[in-house]
Amino acid sequence: MTQLFTRAGTARTPNCVGGYTYTAKCTRCGGAGGRREWNHSGYVCFECGGNGIGKVKLEKLYTVEQNAKLDAVAIKRAEASTAKANAKEAARVAALVAQSAVFVAEHAEFIAKLKSFDGDFWAGFRESFLSRAKAPTERQIALVDGEVAKRAKAPSRHVGAVGEKVTLIITCNREVRIESQFGVTWLHLCSDDAGNTVTYKGSAEFLREGNTGTVTATVKEHTVYNGVKQTVIQRPKLV
Repeated sequence: MTQLFTRAGTARTPNCVGGYTYTAKCTRCGGAGGRREWNHSGYVCFECGGNGIGKVKLEKLYTVEQNAKLDAVAIKRAEASTAKANAKEAARVAALVAQSAVFVAEHAEFIAKLKSFDGDFWAGFRESFLSRAKAPTERQIALVDGEVAKRAKAPSRHVGAVGEKVTLIITCNREVRIESQFGVTWLHLCSDDAGNTVTYKGSAEFLREGNTGTVTATVKEHTVYNGVKQTVIQRPKLV
């Protein structure tokens, strides 16, 4: 006689047509017939009447080959379900990334101002604003613009360390043409969002007078001119 098994792999001898029947324990009391915590309303389990006997259940039985086929089908179904879930999650993440990119592009100027502010308060403000991805309110705009104006009035400070590569959002306030035997160079007198004076002298492509942009450059030196601290940059590149 061919040996049969449950889906869990337990060997059983059929006792009815189609499988193996057995009487299960009561699902409420676990076969005990009652519980101490029920004493206030009567110890006896109302589900089984105190005998601990549950319903008669039928357990289907299978050959080794049948179980193997069912296992293969279950594995394939699980893999398909996992792939579907992964694809759905990837699509969700891609949509969030796309939405974030659109949001950042739409509010680039406001975000650039936030990034120019240091301090724990502004770091938390910036993180909260980006995570919520909602357009700035009039109150937020007024707060940020007020901080920009406040910092613009602050005394100039040196930016970065000499030899350090920095990324700055600066405005070119004035261009000065300098001619020599070696050709023409330009002196650009600029300021960053915090009101610090930044200068660049050279012939590389740079911001024109009155324009604002993001620039990466190396700090060449820190100087003081007429009592104003200036940061001299070199090898600038417009972002």
